[in-house]
Amino acid sequence: MPRVRRLDVLVPDHDAARCAFAGATARVVSVYGRAIEELGLVGPVSSIMVVAQRPDRLDAREEGVVVLVDCDRPDSSEMVRVRVPDDVADAAPPDVTRLVADVLDGALARLAVARGWDSAALSAALERARAGVEPSSPARRWTVRAEGRGITAPEQPHELTVVGGGPDDGVPAAYHRELDRLLDRFSDDAMQAWWSGSPVRIGQVWYWFDTQRPGVRVTVTRSATAAIHRPVRSIQDADPVMLARADVRALLERLASRLDLPPAPLLPAEGLR
Repeated sequence: MPRVRRLDVLVPDHDAARCAFAGATARVVSVYGRAIEELGLVGPVSSIMVVAQRPDRLDAREEGVVVLVDCDRPDSSEMVRVRVPDDVADAAPPDVTRLVADVLDGALARLAVARGWDSAALSAALERARAGVEPSSPARRWTVRAEGRGITAPEQPHELTVVGGGPDDGVPAAYHRELDRLLDRFSDDAMQAWWSGSPVRIGQVWYWFDTQRPGVRVTVTRSATAAIHRPVRSIQDADPVMLARADVRALLERLASRLDLPPAPLLPAEGLR
């Protein structure tokens, strides 16, 4: 197995809060990265990627910072997603530096459990690293909660997530707007409560416009993957809004059938029946 040699931070959203977080990472990540490399940790891949994201609606209901550690076998990098709150934008740089260290401490401790690393040795190495970067008198501190995610993580909740899709070239704007509006509703409390009755905890929704034939595909293993297949040419002569609604209806009906669930609450709520 490869040795873990790299620790990186990615910021997809270049707004004030996420950029403030990224700006405080350079020195902390460098010091922590050296500490990890010196431990000689081995794992399925050689790098760890920390992605600074916006909070979602569920995060907004809770105080503190949520750190999600992907525990399943990674493709190219170990993935850690940190939901950086908006108030980080107005915080003093020393406070943000401490937040970065708290995030890395929590994320690496949870990843150590998933990968079978020596947690005590890792904790001691991180404590030494932290001593070299932590500010002396920070004014505030966020509560950081690190949790595992994935089919191998015991704490993984039931979660139905719209991942995305494409390519968007040629897709009528009216179809895309209605599709996005309906898929955004999947995060509603009622829809998540509906999904909590699923025999698998993780559900992912995709949509593809470069397929040959329209339809819905649902694959169920230890998780569920559902995808709308809607070739661009099949939208041209249709009512785009009604077609988007029909596609979402078909997807929800197929999910309910495959997983023995009742009708999704979004169907009657949106008049999709």
